[in-house]
Amino acid sequence: YEKAKELVQIGDVAVFDSGTYSQNGCVITNYADDLVACIVLLKTMESLKESPYDLYFVFTVQEERGLYGAMTSAYTIHPDMGIALDVCGTGDTPSETAYCDVKLGMGPTVKVRDASLICNPQVVEFLRKGAEKAGVPYQNEIILSGGTDAGAIQRTHGGILSGVVSIPT
Repeated sequence: YEKAKELVQIGDVAVFDSGTYSQNGCVITNYADDLVACIVLLKTMESLKESPYDLYFVFTVQEERGLYGAMTSAYTIHPDMGIALDVCGTGDTPSETAYCDVKLGMGPTVKVRDASLICNPQVVEFLRKGAEKAGVPYQNEIILSGGTDAGAIQRTHGGILSGVVSIPT
């Protein structure tokens, strides 16, 4: 305790200094959820040549602390539809708490429900059809705990059509 008080003060930002490993084609590291989502968004922006829609790519903060970034962004932009990008756990790992049917290597998920929202059926169908049209395999995701930025988007301005694409991790 005394040594820690010499090194940091209350309010300092700190993270665990952990290594990064590769195993069976997967990267294993702490804090990868936000990093992988940012990479996917950047690659998507880079690959888009044109769109019939006005698109906003928002990199939010404080999802785990109360969805504050998504809330203020959705309020300011007031989109017709909001699609959050996040990560999700899988049920194909040795665990007593694995209870979902999502598997690594089987494609991203289209979320149906989590603890923060029930995804709008129109958005779920829009995402499924988009994946099928692009030839991208996808999985359906239902989780009983946790939430995502789409929960905040959905509750903004009296209700915005919201959905989620998750990256299995």
